[in-house]
Amino acid sequence: MSILHRSLILLTAGFLLLLTVDTIQAQIAFSPDGTFMKVYSPCAFDQGLFPDAVYQEVGNLIQEQDYNVTTVIYRDATSEDDDCGSCTLDNFINCGLGGFVYFYSHGSASSVAGIYLDTQQAVVDWEGGDPGDPNIEVGQSSAYSWAYYAVVFPDWFEQEWQDYLDQSRAITIISTCHGHPATTSKVVSSTNDGGVCFGYIDSPNVSTNQFNNSRLLTRMNGTSDNAERRTAGRAWDSGSGYQEGFNMFGNPHITLCPATEEYYPQDGMVVSSSGRGYFETDTYCTEDASAEEALTFQTVGNVTIDNVHWVGSGQVNRIEFDWDGNGYFEVTTTAHADKFKSWGAAVSNSHALDGDRVSPNGDDVEFEFFAGSVDVALVIDKSGSMGSGYSNYIVPAKIAASTFVGFMQVGDNLAVVSFNSGQTVNFPMTMITSPATIAAAQSAIAPISAGGSTAIGGAMTAGQGQLNIVDEGFPQAMVLLSDGYETAGPYVSQVIGSIRDNVDIYTIALGPDSDQGLLNSIAATTSGIYLYAPGGSDLLALYNIIRSAVVGQQTIVMDGGTIDQGENLFHSVLIDQLAFFVNFSMVFEGSDVDLELITPSGLTIDSAAASLDPDIDFTEGSTYDYYIVHSPEAGEWQLSVIGTDLPAPEHYTISVQGFSTLTMDAYLDKGEYDENQPILVGAEVTEEGQIITGSSVWVEVQVPTTLASNYILGYNPAHEVERDLNNPIGSKLPVPYYLASPDSLTLYDDGIHGDAEAGDGIYGNYFTNTENTGSYTFTVYASGVGNLGGQFTRESTFSTFVSASNRPAAPLPVTPINGAIGLPASPMLVWTSITDANSYSLQLSTEYDFSTTILDTTGLIDSTFAVVGLGNNAQYYWRVSSVNYYGTSDWSIVNSFQTITNLNDVVVYPNPYKPHSGLGHTGISFGHPTDATKRLTVPATVEIYTIAGEKVRTLKEPESDGDPNGIIEWDVTNDSGEDVVSGIYLYRISNPSDEEIIGKLAIIR
Repeated sequence: MSILHRSLILLTAGFLLLLTVDTIQAQIAFSPDGTFMKVYSPCAFDQGLFPDAVYQEVGNLIQEQDYNVTTVIYRDATSEDDDCGSCTLDNFINCGLGGFVYFYSHGSASSVAGIYLDTQQAVVDWEGGDPGDPNIEVGQSSAYSWAYYAVVFPDWFEQEWQDYLDQSRAITIISTCHGHPATTSKVVSSTNDGGVCFGYIDSPNVSTNQFNNSRLLTRMNGTSDNAERRTAGRAWDSGSGYQEGFNMFGNPHITLCPATEEYYPQDGMVVSSSGRGYFETDTYCTEDASAEEALTFQTVGNVTIDNVHWVGSGQVNRIEFDWDGNGYFEVTTTAHADKFKSWGAAVSNSHALDGDRVSPNGDDVEFEFFAGSVDVALVIDKSGSMGSGYSNYIVPAKIAASTFVGFMQVGDNLAVVSFNSGQTVNFPMTMITSPATIAAAQSAIAPISAGGSTAIGGAMTAGQGQLNIVDEGFPQAMVLLSDGYETAGPYVSQVIGSIRDNVDIYTIALGPDSDQGLLNSIAATTSGIYLYAPGGSDLLALYNIIRSAVVGQQTIVMDGGTIDQGENLFHSVLIDQLAFFVNFSMVFEGSDVDLELITPSGLTIDSAAASLDPDIDFTEGSTYDYYIVHSPEAGEWQLSVIGTDLPAPEHYTISVQGFSTLTMDAYLDKGEYDENQPILVGAEVTEEGQIITGSSVWVEVQVPTTLASNYILGYNPAHEVERDLNNPIGSKLPVPYYLASPDSLTLYDDGIHGDAEAGDGIYGNYFTNTENTGSYTFTVYASGVGNLGGQFTRESTFSTFVSASNRPAAPLPVTPINGAIGLPASPMLVWTSITDANSYSLQLSTEYDFSTTILDTTGLIDSTFAVVGLGNNAQYYWRVSSVNYYGTSDWSIVNSFQTITNLNDVVVYPNPYKPHSGLGHTGISFGHPTDATKRLTVPATVEIYTIAGEKVRTLKEPESDGDPNGIIEWDVTNDSGEDVVSGIYLYRISNPSDEEIIGKLAIIR
């Protein structure tokens, strides 16, 4: 058997990475023992093939993780001689004892080269004079007439390196052609699946080898991808970017040294009054430090932390703890880096925790979490319009507020304020200690009656005055409802600056007469949520949305319907395995409707069953049923809605919300918008702090319309006894409208829909149907499978306001199309023309967030611009805005494109081409099918000639197939459609940038 000639002729070196772990604890690997790197490279005659820079780069990337690597290099002495130098067989074997091992040589699919010398006897002597070893074969190279070599078969690694690798827990890089899977799999199996292998199925070149080394190791040492891919599996599994068939198998959990893997509760999380938390590293540590030393706590409020313990013993990677509290409390948790020592490293070089996952080591981790209790001031509009005959909003407003109070928990603080031109504290700030406190607050709400004018600014001041009674350091919320415009002072503009930073104001605009723009602005300014309620019947559901947002719960599902006497309706909801505290609630209009639960295992839970189960709490009121289930069973639950005593059909809404480490954070890019301005909708889905990709995320948008035939009654100033027409805010008149059927929009994680980078767990898209003034309500939905395997659903609802403006609309990018590839270095940018725009501004950047720009120009008259001098194979982002006398529009949607200006990289295959070969090819392709860096520019021209110079065929991209993707396929016919004969042909590829390449191809018939 001899080494494959192709490995030598192509001047390549393959690559694989192996990290080994203890035989028993193979699920999570350890930091290496030792800080020296051994390099074995028996090819001094091939210095061009095996430059020192390759392994020096590997050493540098390992050193960046705070390893003081000393490198020992084994090389044969000179080229084409009998002196193996330090590349002796003993050193080859002892190489396995290195803390880091780098073997760098020629190879085939089944062997690697151990040495090259110029006599056969010298190679036999290298083997120890005994050519009988079945795992080493001596032969002569047909590629190098002078060379004899010793081939080392995969079993050799098991025989010679197994014990060494287990002992040293080395990080081993075997860089050979065709190093995958034969050799690598044997090395992995020799360490009981303790390692992970990276390698090639063919023969990559040196630059590819260096590229892949750097891409993998910079991720593993935390210096790329936001330090989120430090384990070997994540470093490789990020997908795009590796070259030449780079593959992985084996243990994916290996890291270079211990770093933060995950912790719970997450920083800033609001939790239930009791629970279990943990802190976990991505590799095993020693148990030398006690858990109480490694993880410490500072607390505020009535809470106890106990049962702090390492999970397991000896080699550990997780500390757990319990908390138990009452009322509101804060916990600050610190993981001390110097107490988390890597288990695998030598005592003298025990690597401390890398807290932020970015080298160097030694960073503590600190995170805070809070109890589930909240401080809330309910602020209710009781002006004259709230009690007017055509709406009588005061009744549903009081019902919704009373229901909100009914859902509050022991330990919460609550105040109720009502307002017109003045303010009344109906229920002063009080801690809820029992159901009696809730009943007292509900009784205080009942007698509120409508009359007078509207002083929204004064109401905000009164609400904050009640929040001042409790500790100002705690997160606090104000829920403000109003159906009208400001008609009395103090006004919002006078008081908004005095609202404390820790007070979030959640606003509800009730009915079409409400000052939706003002209420939206209040919420946006104070980090609250704005919701629009078309009528009083919507308030129960909206208050429930706000309640869950205030306490930091995730909405799993909201649904509803209409039920009649004697009916039994069912709703299904999927509870994921990470939900540890779930509320199942139903709100209705005030008759007798009952809610029961059916667990995934078939157990029915009603009020009687809940009273016997310590993990279930049940509360009911005249307008609600409410279950709290601790540690719910994962799977599909059924919510049974029963029409017990109904004089008429009644509407109801069910909500399922809870605390979970699987979260969806949905948002808009701004708080307020102008007409015709695109709205970027975004969502991020995470599980225990790690992103979830591959989810289905979409949004439904309730859009206002101005169809005259569908108007709701507009604003009537007579409903208020005072109206200050000199107040600019008070003088606004709303456009009456109704809510049309919702629009639907899919959110993407592809890097081209306003979602930053592809595959980063952030989903986005632009909503552009914003031609009408009014409130737009967004409900974002997400569903999928978490990283731990469980299915999930999430929802999030919020509104925003789109106002009229004389500013011009933002243009829309037209060409290049979003995500276009293969553009020339001087593309033409085209956008829509805006009728009332006087000029345009344009920005071009290599960064999605335009933190830097390579083009920033204004005063453009035409809606086109020719860019020149862009780089090769680069990603660019561009956006435009329009300008007129009244101002400048917001930036347009961001589009991206990729250039290809180097035709030398174009792949032409198969070459030679044999029609009907059975290999699936229907012609010769100019351009790689999956690698955009090896395609034609767009546009490009391909001309085919006979060897005598006669033109056979002319093909153009994109005109040839109508799809500008940088690929042309020639069906081996001439311009007349006739098959060409066998032979050698010349091809010429050119583009408008005056680039040109000429090559040969062969056709065999």
